[in-house]
Amino acid sequence: MKPLIFPVQMDLVRPEEDAIYMCSNSLGLKPEKVDEYMNELLDMWANWGVLFQFEGRFAGRDIDLPPRGAMERMVGGLPYEVALMNGLTVNLHCALIHFYRPSRERFKILIESQAFPSDMYAVKSHLSMHGIKDEEGLVLLRPRANEQTLRKEDILDLIERNGDEIALILLPGVQYYTGQYFDIPTITRAGHEKGCIVGWDLAHSVGNVELHLHEWDVDFAVWCTYKYMCGGQGAIGGFFLHEKHWGRDAPRLDGWWGTRDDVRFRMEAQIHPAPGADSFRISNPPAWIVVTVLAALEVRFRSDQHEGNDEEAVLVDWVLGTPSEVHQRGTQGKTQGDKVKKKKKGYGFQRVSLPHTAQQRHVIPLRSGDARCVLSRSRDPITLVTPSDPRERGCMISVAMDGCGAEEVHEELLKRGVVTDMRVPEVIRVAPFPLYNTFEDVWNFVQMLRDVILLFSS
Repeated sequence: MKPLIFPVQMDLVRPEEDAIYMCSNSLGLKPEKVDEYMNELLDMWANWGVLFQFEGRFAGRDIDLPPRGAMERMVGGLPYEVALMNGLTVNLHCALIHFYRPSRERFKILIESQAFPSDMYAVKSHLSMHGIKDEEGLVLLRPRANEQTLRKEDILDLIERNGDEIALILLPGVQYYTGQYFDIPTITRAGHEKGCIVGWDLAHSVGNVELHLHEWDVDFAVWCTYKYMCGGQGAIGGFFLHEKHWGRDAPRLDGWWGTRDDVRFRMEAQIHPAPGADSFRISNPPAWIVVTVLAALEVRFRSDQHEGNDEEAVLVDWVLGTPSEVHQRGTQGKTQGDKVKKKKKGYGFQRVSLPHTAQQRHVIPLRSGDARCVLSRSRDPITLVTPSDPRERGCMISVAMDGCGAEEVHEELLKRGVVTDMRVPEVIRVAPFPLYNTFEDVWNFVQMLRDVILLFSS
């Protein structure tokens, strides 16, 4: 067995088997083609030197273009509405500079109170640059008392009541902590009816849920590509600009890569803005963080996208199913898991070669009915944070460890070769991802989670 970087406990694993990797919400697995593409880049650099900028399929001058068509399909954008550039928060700053134009009457920004910290930092920095105090410029969306997710009617009501003062709305497509999938078209339409610009952070949405940004009339969106897009840590970010805003008379940070491709190397002092979202590009993107995304997109579009969405729902339902439902599935679980495993063999992603146990035991899964689940012999409940309605979630499930520490549960799962992640103060996040997770993965995960919970509650 190869060396491991986290504390797998050898008497709890089978060394010959892969890990159960359910952490695509944090970092997707590596596409198999990445090694080939990286080596090709290194060879071109070594053998061609500066000519590498203009030669080969990964020529530097056009390196951000090969993945763009597939990315447009992923988010539902028209040609030139999508650009690959920078990182997510840098792209958010670019959008805010352009779209946040406060006036005396309309100067507030609507954002959820528990937004991802980087989004909150960015928003507050723009308020500060305009001399607006946080307490004056922020309209914060908060869940109701004793609830962890936001109700759509509360979001719409807040927009209706405060919309005349709101310059810009920034929300996540899928919330990073709870896994809640927001109704993007309805919220966007409500914001527009009140005269607000509406932008979306799609870090946990792209590659996870279906998106139609152009059709939904979204003003702008930003995302990363290392989660469900499997582009690797620090991979290039994504940016969407609706065509109705092309040529908008507003500030924009210009740079060499934002000028038209056909005149870029004339080195003229006057910029000739590239069409659409491309005009927001600033610097030439590093090839190394683009080809990884290309490799992942190629795998995804070799698959049947519709089938993938259906399978995602089934995989998550297996985790959230009632005991009677899973008991009925129990006799066919191994067979169905093997079927999916065969289907995905050589599917384009490298499974993590970490051991895990695969013993078949009776499953007592998380129940979704009233969002609470008491596992057998456990006195302490755990809480399902993520909405149980499949229309309000993607493939990530957040579980609050009310009766035992999330950090301790996370460490015990790692000892068993199960890779999830935890977020303070008490949540374990699990993402059964249909591009490489199987029914057998889900089957084994639920049993191991049960074992760990019982370990702490016995």
